[in-house]
Amino acid sequence: MFNCLKRHHINYILHHLSFHLDNEVFQNIKHYFSFHEYSAERNSKSNQIIFNLSPHDLKYDEIIFIENIPILFPLSQKKTFYSIEGNSLVFHHDILKSCFYLLSGYQEYRSTKKDKLGRFPFNESIQYKLGVLDKPIVNYYFDILLRGIEEFCSIHHIEFKQKNIFDNWKVMLTHDVDRIDSYTIYELMSRIKQISGLASSRYSWFYNLRLFIKYLYGFFTKSKNNPHWDFDLIRKIEKKHGYSSVFYFLPKDQLHKDSYYEFDEPRILKLFNDLDQDGCEIGLHGTVKSAEDYSAMSNIYIKLKDCSPQTPVGIRQHRLLFNFPETLKIQNEAGLKYDTTLGFAGHEGFRNSYCLPFKLFDFENNQMIDTWEIPLTIMDGTLFGYRNLSFEQAKKSIYNLIQEIKKFNGIFVFLWHNGFEVDNPDKEIPRFYKTFVEIILKENGRSILGKRIIEILEED
Repeated sequence: MFNCLKRHHINYILHHLSFHLDNEVFQNIKHYFSFHEYSAERNSKSNQIIFNLSPHDLKYDEIIFIENIPILFPLSQKKTFYSIEGNSLVFHHDILKSCFYLLSGYQEYRSTKKDKLGRFPFNESIQYKLGVLDKPIVNYYFDILLRGIEEFCSIHHIEFKQKNIFDNWKVMLTHDVDRIDSYTIYELMSRIKQISGLASSRYSWFYNLRLFIKYLYGFFTKSKNNPHWDFDLIRKIEKKHGYSSVFYFLPKDQLHKDSYYEFDEPRILKLFNDLDQDGCEIGLHGTVKSAEDYSAMSNIYIKLKDCSPQTPVGIRQHRLLFNFPETLKIQNEAGLKYDTTLGFAGHEGFRNSYCLPFKLFDFENNQMIDTWEIPLTIMDGTLFGYRNLSFEQAKKSIYNLIQEIKKFNGIFVFLWHNGFEVDNPDKEIPRFYKTFVEIILKENGRSILGKRIIEILEED
């Protein structure tokens, strides 16, 4: 990693910190900020907020924990975050650099580790290695900075006032529409591959044989029962509690990698209109190719824009494919205002250790990328596929994450695919979405759409 943070790195963190502090207060105190490389012999200057900067790279064996929060760049063995020395506030460790490392995407930018789909794997992340994937550590860092600043303001008789982006913790319910038909030749061939051992499956051979027979019957009888066309059921569950959601639609492109439907099909056009009239948001589910190709992204964006009654502002990449930072720059150039891809496929939690919208950093040009990231918290396939959790284990994990997000009035972004796990031998799993909505209702979560989040952020 670079040595001490440069001014553009510091400004990046201060930009995000400013969303947690009253604008007038922030303007009044920022001229007290002092940034310099740490020295044990340095005398504290008076009437300053001193941020000591670390010149060192990340070293796992030197990371310390204070109040169960990891300090990635400690500058001493002091077990306090800060102290008031004379009339100055002194931060004893480089919290800014810790913030930058996690929030900016630096660890992914530097990493060469990829899973079989080319994604940054959760078990290579520092959050996993430190056991803090389930905590939005950057939110804790900001809280520490604000606590110190509040004490500084108190002794200098400066009015201090925090602010929240949202007045309550929010839930962004989302659905990636990968498949819309169950009994197709493609699904039938997939079952054949599974029972023949040519494709992997987490189910037993006998269960896959049962599924093959079921799909064979459905295909040849042209069954009108289509478990993947369950949009009315999804909306019924949501509308019962006054919730709206975002549907990200994936166009047909590469065979067996993207979808098997087109945006201009009559039933899709009708679905677009129904969702629009129902107060839902229509977004883009980026094809495999669009994650790294601008022309592919631009083409599918224009297609959706032409077919949808809404101008799409948000996207999630199919398979959570994300090449940092190229994918975000491609999305931005195409005209999209936010992305909500960044969660780990293999584990629930906080990929960038933050539970609010943020912007990533372009290390090639040393500047912040304009597109907002609304971080994905949990995907259905993570819970019941990658992690193979039971119904009760999944509920517990969700509850714990909600408690963390509530501390900071953050956003819980949940991805539930239409038709998810209709064939799972555990018959409770297809009903889990209803259970999830009931959990967030009990915890007083309020639903919000991605486009509304962007409106709020742009108003600030």
